[in-house]
Amino acid sequence: MTISNDVKSYVDSKVARIAIGDSRSTAMLAILRRGVGKSITECPETWEAVLSDIPEGMLGFNRGDSYVISDSETAIFTALTLYALHQQGNTESMNRPGISVGDGVRMLMFSAKGNEEGVKRRFGALITSSDMKELSHHLRGLVQMMRSFGIGLDYGALAKDLYLYSNAEWRSDVRIRWGEDFYKHRNETDSNDERKE
Repeated sequence: MTISNDVKSYVDSKVARIAIGDSRSTAMLAILRRGVGKSITECPETWEAVLSDIPEGMLGFNRGDSYVISDSETAIFTALTLYALHQQGNTESMNRPGISVGDGVRMLMFSAKGNEEGVKRRFGALITSSDMKELSHHLRGLVQMMRSFGIGLDYGALAKDLYLYSNAEWRSDVRIRWGEDFYKHRNETDSNDERKE
């Protein structure tokens, strides 16, 4: 799984550069936002932000007359475009090391008072997504909600998870990890609340 770790490191370094807050990074975030919900092939304007300095082992390849996008490229593109969406309107970075998707959705559920069941349904739809396109769609909605409550995510870890999710062999591992982060911490909070009574 060394490629998944390389994907994480690559996105960590890209997010660190984009998060500087100068006019160039602000422009880069705006360009990346145009790619949300699309394929990397549809958004050549994002290629500089996504592909510059990418290690050769993460690139796609030619198969006959066509080019095959790698799972690494898709994961990196999806994570960076979602980060740009998440960052919109925020002055502090929405990249929060150590906060997984499960952690973020759990925090969202407690923040979105009165809409807990709606958040839980969205999480259920997310973790049962059958492919990257569906997963990206559900992540987009959750990221928009998290943005409104100031809840961040670890975008390097998200890129790694997206890379793993794209492979059917590892998809269940990602789902269960997100589920554990969502429910384990929820149960700890519930237990702490009970002790206070």
